[in-house]
Amino acid sequence: VPARDDLAKALIAYFTGHLGISTTMRAHEGIGTAQAHLTVSTAPMTVTVSFHEPVRWDGWLLYSHESTQVGSGMSYVRGAVHTEAGELIASFSQDALIRPLRTTDTSISAHSRL
Repeated sequence: VPARDDLAKALIAYFTGHLGISTTMRAHEGIGTAQAHLTVSTAPMTVTVSFHEPVRWDGWLLYSHESTQVGSGMSYVRGAVHTEAGELIASFSQDALIRPLRTTDTSISAHSRL
């Protein structure tokens, strides 16, 4: 755990965007994270993080994600970060794009698109 508050916050913020799109796709049969950039285009558009106290923690952190809306090629996820002791240290939200790739896009090899 970084001793400096700003570095600890940066580390927490870094992981807020990784699972938002996966959380949204999980509830929809036939689509998932493994398809990202292969058959669907996914991208975080905005991530907002609010820190509630100076950041210090011992042990693990719990990141919870809740997909509250998905439609029209976009998703909205909100979440929270708690310490092992149960203290809420941060809240976050994410707007993301989830759209099928066009056939013209899928004609480019997957390796070249990544």
